[in-house]
Amino acid sequence: MNLSSSLEASRRQIRNQLDYFDQELISFLDHYIPQDAHRRSKVEQTLRVYTSVLEDLLENLTLSSLHSVVLIGSKIALYDMNDKTSEFFMIVLPHDADPDMNKISFLSPLGFQLLMARKGEAYNLETPSGIMRVRVDDIQLLHDEEMEL
Repeated sequence: MNLSSSLEASRRQIRNQLDYFDQELISFLDHYIPQDAHRRSKVEQTLRVYTSVLEDLLENLTLSSLHSVVLIGSKIALYDMNDKTSEFFMIVLPHDADPDMNKISFLSPLGFQLLMARKGEAYNLETPSGIMRVRVDDIQLLHDEEMEL
C-alpha cells in the first residue's frame, strides 16, 4: 500500500469510527455498560474526548500525526520500564478483543488507560498487581485488512 492510499485508508477508518460513535454511542454504552452509572459516565466522557482527537487528526492527517497517538485499531509497542521488556498490544473494540492474540478492548482496564496515549511518553498504569511504569515506544494504526497481529 503506497503512502497516499495508506493515508486514505486511515482517513476512512477514522471517519468510520467517528460515524460509529456519533450514531451508536448510546447503544454502545447500553450494551457494554448498562448498570454502572459512574463507569458509563467516565467512558462516555472519554469517548467524547476521543472523537475530538479523531476530528483533530482528520484536519491535518499525516503519517507522523497518525502514529503519534493510540487509537482504536492501533498496534502499540509498550516498554515496561521496571522489567525492561517490551510487549505488543492492539487496542480494539470490545467485540474484537482476543487476549490470546494480544488484542485488548479499549474498555479493559489496560486498554482504557492506553487509549489516546502518546508515542514516547511514559505512563503509570494501574494493574491488579500494582502500578506498572511503561513507555509507549511505537504506535501504528492498522487498517482492517492488517488487523492480524
